[in-house]
Amino acid sequence: MTGPSGSLEGEPMKAFACFSLLLLHAPGESGRFISIPSLPDGYHVQATPTKGQALVTLANVFLSEMPTVESGSSVRTVEFDLVNNTSNTVTAWKVAFVANRQDGQTETTTFGADGYKEYASLIPVAQSGSSVIAPHGTIHSSSTLSTPLTVSIVRLQSSVSFAVFADGSWWGDEAATGKLFTQREATRDALYEIVIALREARVSAKGRDSLVAALSNLDALAPGLAAGMAITTRRNIKRVLDDPTMKGNPDELLARWLLQTEAEWQAVDQQRRRGPRVGEK
Repeated sequence: MTGPSGSLEGEPMKAFACFSLLLLHAPGESGRFISIPSLPDGYHVQATPTKGQALVTLANVFLSEMPTVESGSSVRTVEFDLVNNTSNTVTAWKVAFVANRQDGQTETTTFGADGYKEYASLIPVAQSGSSVIAPHGTIHSSSTLSTPLTVSIVRLQSSVSFAVFADGSWWGDEAATGKLFTQREATRDALYEIVIALREARVSAKGRDSLVAALSNLDALAPGLAAGMAITTRRNIKRVLDDPTMKGNPDELLARWLLQTEAEWQAVDQQRRRGPRVGEK
């Protein structure tokens, strides 16, 4: 779909640049707190859920500073690797970090990803890391912390909240995985509304008129998830309608946007059913 220069929007881009100090402990350690003396911020800590077999584990967890392009300053991040210890692909996951600050306050941060589109090869794997973890594979990711750089973090606990696998099975927090599958179901329903809006436009008109019809149909979607998800397609249609120099046949553009939406709808439909809990004794 298109960006600021006139190309079509839709592909996310992430970039990470950081500097850090990393102190490792012995491999295989899990579920412990690390206390550190005031300043250096770099250290390793690893933890896994307390219940059940460790199917997905954290490794190489450490604090870092990442420059921000907008403000020219830096923010504190927690960097980590996620390790899939199974022969099944992980398509969604969530991790949690609890940081004890030098000023006595505690910061809790959760961070996760749902990679159903990446698993279906609908979007490229970002250079900064994947949301999908291959069987017995490892990915690197990071999350921003709100603790100011002027305040030291003296202790950090990290844990994997849950992992969801490509066959619908899951491990970890039952309530959290339930929310993820409920969100996938809602996304499927919202995408279907967008598909219907675009299909009806293709049937009712041709050329530029089909784009006008599609825009009208998308604008008529009730407020909610479907209307929110249609923003990028609506913006692309308006860009073509407002700019007569924009290249592309209207019928072909509408067909392409419809195919993209149908593909995403099918991808989330295949991943929306929650299967059995796995790996717990």
